[in-house]
Amino acid sequence: MNAEKDVCCIASTQTNAERLMNTAPTLSRDKDRTIVGYNSFCLAGNFVDRNTNQNGSGVRENASFTLNTQDRHAVAYDARNNRLNGTVSGTLQAKESGGWSLNYINPVIQPDVLRLPEWIVRRLLPMECGRLQGFPDGWGEIAPLANETEIQFWREVYLRNCKIKGQKPKKIIARADGARSDAAVKKWHDELHSPSAEYSMWGNGMALPNALFFVQNAFRELGKPAAEVKLGSLFDGSGTMPLCAVMCGGRAVWASEVEPYPIAVTKTHLPEMQHLGSITDIKGGQIEPVDIITFGSPCQDLSIAGKRKGLGGDRSCLFYEAIRVIREMLSATGGRYPRFVIWENVPGALSSHGGKDFEIVLNELLHLRDFAGGGTDKPIRQHGKWAKAVSYGAVAYRIVNAQYWGIPHRRRRIYAVCDTRGEAATMVAFERGGTEWHFRPCLPEGGQTVACLAPDCYSWHDRMVEAGKLRGGAERAYTLKIRQGCEGGGKGPLVQTELSATLATRQDQSLIQRAAGFDLGNSGGIGYSEECSPTLMTGAGGNKTAVVQNQRLMESLVLNDQGGKNMDVSVNVTGTLRAQTHGHPPVVFQKSEDEENET
Repeated sequence: MNAEKDVCCIASTQTNAERLMNTAPTLSRDKDRTIVGYNSFCLAGNFVDRNTNQNGSGVRENASFTLNTQDRHAVAYDARNNRLNGTVSGTLQAKESGGWSLNYINPVIQPDVLRLPEWIVRRLLPMECGRLQGFPDGWGEIAPLANETEIQFWREVYLRNCKIKGQKPKKIIARADGARSDAAVKKWHDELHSPSAEYSMWGNGMALPNALFFVQNAFRELGKPAAEVKLGSLFDGSGTMPLCAVMCGGRAVWASEVEPYPIAVTKTHLPEMQHLGSITDIKGGQIEPVDIITFGSPCQDLSIAGKRKGLGGDRSCLFYEAIRVIREMLSATGGRYPRFVIWENVPGALSSHGGKDFEIVLNELLHLRDFAGGGTDKPIRQHGKWAKAVSYGAVAYRIVNAQYWGIPHRRRRIYAVCDTRGEAATMVAFERGGTEWHFRPCLPEGGQTVACLAPDCYSWHDRMVEAGKLRGGAERAYTLKIRQGCEGGGKGPLVQTELSATLATRQDQSLIQRAAGFDLGNSGGIGYSEECSPTLMTGAGGNKTAVVQNQRLMESLVLNDQGGKNMDVSVNVTGTLRAQTHGHPPVVFQKSEDEENET
């Protein structure tokens, strides 16, 4: 026994169990084990909402709070016998396996020598998803709504969002009758940022390295000083194209978006950019003319993962609204603006309705020349399957994959470029002309500024590149995605090395990596130490959902996901198989004898 501290011994987990100080009760053969603890701390059941006379802490050492008829108090004690990290709590766990905890009913048997866990299995974090799209750290953060003049703007965003989604707006926000209504708008705005909202934004967004290539080429072909180049973005989403324009030294003049959270993101980081609201309300001849208009019209009806309704679907049909806005601007400016139109979408557009939808897209882009005074070009016709890259003079397109442009993210997208003068679409889509193929991110030092980002917001990219150069025999990381079996999309588990699968609107990938880059910190939980592979791009303190296995000699890692709320991870044994399919069958991640191959 520790001579410096009294020890409380409890015979079992039963409420009326015998309690002795510094003496163990008689050991028995039943499964209810003796509990041994040092100092106990009582947590007041009412400390959250009422005064407990404990200076706001609601915690008292070795003494219970007054019992009453409505509050349920809790007791915390160190089940580890103060053998690990002194009086600091270990990571709280829901179960008694996988770590040290203070919320066990039964005691924890701890080895004398700590061993690092062999593997870390966890979900990708929102920050990592942003990095996989090529964005600076902190881009997903939003600033609190502090400007009183912005309240009405956000009230309109809220009401429009409710109308689009068929939701009944809250009366206190809708009535706009004073301070309480304004406070409700602020509260709604400041709560827009959540992990699910950020996952959705990244899943819907463009990979910045690819977009930057096309925008840089368009800047070059315009032949004017970069500071004079203006860009407008329709279906703006995460603000990829405006950020590209600013990176090139130009101006992001306006954007159209209806989702509240992405609007909050771009208003935080690009405060000078005007927001025009829904594309259906925009009059192209009445907004500021721009040199470049970009748009990634909704892809749900074109994607192989959707119902393939094509351009006639409720969402993808908004493509025609973008064409209308561009035509109106061309007509109002005598064909001068915009010079370039860049369209981005999923590769499924090539096969939607047997390829006919893509034929419509190309011809609609081509016919913009009619509104620029260029005359009528010969229509583009489909001949068999569409190629991966083609130039038709005034219009050119190609498929790109982000994994070959400087980020470890498999994201195939199609970009189509229209030059309304019919001169340089091919140069923008294909010609390097000094434009870097590989991603070299940088934020501008002059011109339009990017707000609310730290100076080292792109340090993750420098570390990733350096790790790639020095990797050699370093440990690799793996991603796992369960494919749903949609047309052309594969079925079952997809495991990739040092590469993320295409990000979706909900985070559906798991990261599997050795724990060489982690250490057991003072809390007894997982604390980030240093990245050990390009794919692993975690920040400090970002492992709240980690699942740890501490088997040093592991043969097989089994991920059991059969419809439960959480994925269970076991070693060398599968979970109970079910007669009906709920979720997915167990997936086995196994190291083969050949260290270079995994299955």
